[in-house]
Amino acid sequence: MAVPGQRNKLLLESIPIPFLIALFVVFMGVVGVIASVSSFYPDMYENYETRKEFSEVFSGKKTIEVSIEDLSTLNQEISFSLVMIPRKDIVSQTGFTTNLMLRTKTYTSGQTGEYETAKSRKIVCNQLNEKVCDASLLFKEPWIKMADSLINLEFVDNPQSVIDLFEPKFDLLFSYISQSHSLLEITTRYLFLAISLSFLILFVLVNRMRQHFNCWHDEQRWVAVLLAGLVAFNNPFYILQYYASTEFFTILNITLRVSFILLMMLWLLFFTHGLYVQPKDRSFAFYYVPKVAVILLLWIMSMFSFTYATERNIQDPTYSYKDDFQEFSYIQASSVTLTIIYLLMLGYYVLRTFGLYDMLPVKFTGRFKIVWGMTILVVVASTITLLALKTLHLLTQAMIYLSFQSIFNMYVCLLSLVFLASNQPETVRDMSDVPLVGVEDD
Repeated sequence: MAVPGQRNKLLLESIPIPFLIALFVVFMGVVGVIASVSSFYPDMYENYETRKEFSEVFSGKKTIEVSIEDLSTLNQEISFSLVMIPRKDIVSQTGFTTNLMLRTKTYTSGQTGEYETAKSRKIVCNQLNEKVCDASLLFKEPWIKMADSLINLEFVDNPQSVIDLFEPKFDLLFSYISQSHSLLEITTRYLFLAISLSFLILFVLVNRMRQHFNCWHDEQRWVAVLLAGLVAFNNPFYILQYYASTEFFTILNITLRVSFILLMMLWLLFFTHGLYVQPKDRSFAFYYVPKVAVILLLWIMSMFSFTYATERNIQDPTYSYKDDFQEFSYIQASSVTLTIIYLLMLGYYVLRTFGLYDMLPVKFTGRFKIVWGMTILVVVASTITLLALKTLHLLTQAMIYLSFQSIFNMYVCLLSLVFLASNQPETVRDMSDVPLVGVEDD
């Protein structure tokens, strides 16, 4: 039972290093097994490609109609793209970019002209892929509303100088998420949800039994928040986005996942900086505000981009995020800038910790080595594995999804184990937090 006023050592401070290494090996092994299992699943998207060779289409004298049938609500995110074929004598070493005016009509299950728009689409033909130009998105729906669809495409008001850049033929590419991938994602989401919820309950109960909440270490409070965020990341309401006739659950899923990732980023800032700045020196203006401001701005930018694009795409399936969202480049540049600022801050805190390493209490250097050693190894191992699989042409969307999902879940669950309270109380020496630097001087 918890003794009032008594703070216990962390588990990582009271168990042998080989045991911690074994925990990490098990963690990476579980991730590897999950990724291996995903290799037996078909790819996320089912693609169908058809080539049309009607020269009259370019002048607007003909339209192209293609039907898609027997889709279910699990075939999420249907998309329809145009792939133009440049004339070989036109494509130069640097390629070219032009615009085509296209009219797209969509009919669904007997309804007439549910969507009809005429829009300009950027066609990019570069030197790295001279046979065909980059695919240009014409139509996309985030979920399947009807079992059957008919798509009508027409080229309108294009000058002859633009038409002459291309061969009188083009490819139409259709894709949608396969049912098997949707079932895989639903099943694994709820499996990880059960695991993360179990770890959250275990972490809170064990720590509460061994020490009162006001004696918890800062890292323990953060890990409890991360576990709660992980439960939200796995999204208890995920299945509703397939069957509910509203975009609310789609946007909710995006919000929960973005928020958790940014919460992880915020935790790394506070954890690393807090290793060498005592609580009494953590002023609101200099310690908390800069970190929260960067993460909050990143969250606002990310949520605005995702929710705006989702809402517009639901209202108009022919909406293209990159082509029709004029502010896209500014938001992209702002997000990159904020990410660079974040990395500079985090890098500074890590280097500062190294500079003060010999002055830090042993318990803080131990936490630094465990957390950052684990983080770096996970990132490096995951990157090398994904690059190797991509090089060998074995990388699939299912593998990327399951690897991404399992790494986040197993990483936070492993943190919850090493930051559990042990049965050993802290000694006077353990509790002495040697003053280091004031945050204003940092």
